[in-house]
This record gives sequence, C-alpha cells and structure tokens, in this order.
Amino acid sequence: ENIYYVVYSIIGFFVISILGTLFHFLYKFSNMKLFIPFCAVNESIYEHIKIGIIPMYIYGTIEFLCYKYKNINIDNFSISLLLKIVIFVIFILILYFGYYKLIKKDYKNNLIYDIFIFYFSIFLAQFVSYFVIIHESFGFAVCFCSYVMISFILFITIYFTYVTPKHTIFKDNKTGTYGIYKIGNKK
Repeated sequence: ENIYYVVYSIIGFFVISILGTLFHFLYKFSNMKLFIPFCAVNESIYEHIKIGIIPMYIYGTIEFLCYKYKNINIDNFSISLLLKIVIFVIFILILYFGYYKLIKKDYKNNLIYDIFIFYFSIFLAQFVSYFVIIHESFGFAVCFCSYVMISFILFITIYFTYVTPKHTIFKDNKTGTYGIYKIGNKK
C-alpha cells in the first residue's frame, strides 16, 4: 500500500508542476474568461500561489479517485491535501519574501529564483503530504474539518481573483495593478 502513496506523490509532483506551468500562461495567451478562476491573471505573488493550489485540487481529486478505485486507505487524505496546500503557500511566501528581504531589493521578479521557489514548494508539499497520508488515522473530526477548510480555501482562492484586496501579495509588480489584467488594456 505504501508504494502507491510513493508513486502517486511522485506523479503528483510532475502533474501539479505541469498544470501550474500551463495555468501560468493559459489566460495570457488565450485571453479567455473561462480560464480566469484557474489561471494566473497577472504576475502577482498571489496568482503564482493560485497556479499551485488549483492543480493541487485537480490532482487531489484524481488521486482520491485512484485510491478509492484500488481500495487503498484514505483516512488521512483530506488532512494530507490540506497540509499540502498550506505547506505550499507558506514556503512560497517565506522563500519569496525572505529572499527579497535578504538581498534588500524591491519585489521585482528574479525569474530563475521565482521558478525555483514554485517547484521547490510543490516538492516540499508533496513530501509532507506523503508522510501525513501514511500516518495513523487522525480521526473523523479532523478529516471532516480538513474538508471544510479545503473547500473554504478553494472558494477564497477563486473569490480573491475577482475581488482582489489591495495588498502586496496581490499586486502585479510589472503593471502595478491588482486583480484581473485585461490583455491589451492598461488598468
């Protein structure tokens, strides 16, 4: 049974990374409103977090169905997915702001480092998720609360795309705008 968890964690890293990369460019190149809830709509830190979170939900759904199909224990699946998302977000923020505070530069994009942060945070999230899912069951209450929190995170992730707070993590440092950047138009 543990081998399935290892395999799905490794596959998950690649699927989440590929989907995240695709979701980074999909809205910009297609300009289709259909993609707004799932894709980056600007170059803010928040949108880069979103393009990790949404693929984690998508892969998490596939992973859940695979575990169910193979009759593999999924007692800790919800807490595993929740912690995967939380670890991803925390490491994106720590590594991003930590780096720019350390070098005392404005929050301008260092493309290579930003890409590294994204993939490394996915890797860490998958790594932690693996150890949570193989752990002894946390119980129904914890798992139920995890599903509620996961649902809230998904809702708030999409909501903030449309109703964007005026905060540093939501600001596109390239355009100086917040929220949905209309391709071809200045906000």
